[in-house]
Order: sequence, then C-alpha cells, then structure tokens
Amino acid sequence: MSDSSAGTEAGLPRREQGRRIPPALGCLGSLALGLACVAGFYLVVTLGLQGEVRVPRGELGELRLWMIREPGYQGLGRSSTRVVQGSERSGRACLMTSIRFSLWEAEEPIEDLETCECYAKEGDQWSSRGECPAPGP
Repeated sequence: MSDSSAGTEAGLPRREQGRRIPPALGCLGSLALGLACVAGFYLVVTLGLQGEVRVPRGELGELRLWMIREPGYQGLGRSSTRVVQGSERSGRACLMTSIRFSLWEAEEPIEDLETCECYAKEGDQWSSRGECPAPGP
C-alpha cells in the first residue's frame, strides 16, 4: 500500500469519514419522515371524505380543521380553544376560541374571530354560563 492511499478507505479522505450520519440516526429520520407523510395523507383523505378533522383536548377543548365549500368561498377553517380562566378540574372554566380562515377563493374577506365563553360542570355535563367577564383595569 502506498503512502498516498494510507489515509483513505473506500476512496474517501479520512476527514470525510467522520461526517457520516450514524445508521441509527438515519433510520430514525426516515421513520419520522414516513410518519409525517402518513399523517399528511390521513389528514388530506379525512378532510376530503368527511370535510373536517377534530382533535379533542380535554373535556372542553378541541382543535378543528374543516373545509369551506360554500358558493363564492373555498378554503380551510381552523379553530382551537384554550382555557383562560378556571380549569376543567375545578368544574368552572372560561375558554377562548380562536377561529382562523385560509381562503383561496372568496367574494369578500372573512375576518378571523376570537370568542370567550364560560362553562360550569353540572353532573357529567358542561353548560354555558355566558361570555367571559371583561378584564379589569
């Protein structure tokens, strides 16, 4: 073996060998990419067939994505809720709901919305108690 090939293995300079991705990391990256593709495919098929996807978050909250297919309006709507006062555990909670629209066809723009409503638990059911109290000064 000559001195010129002593620092190489399989034709790569020695400094290039240290930059390889470990096989375990490559497998995990491939698995994560595959799962993301499957989740994206599931989302598209579910939206196409059912028109919406709902992901529950606790007893009251949810994340919702739905198709908008009205005359003059085409696009996606997204709503999410979060507890802003109280808690589900306490039996009293005020929820802020954020609604966003992404329209690719619209006769006129639709404003994004935020609403806040309070709920109280009676037995196993949650019932509305009206709008959230106005924040103090």
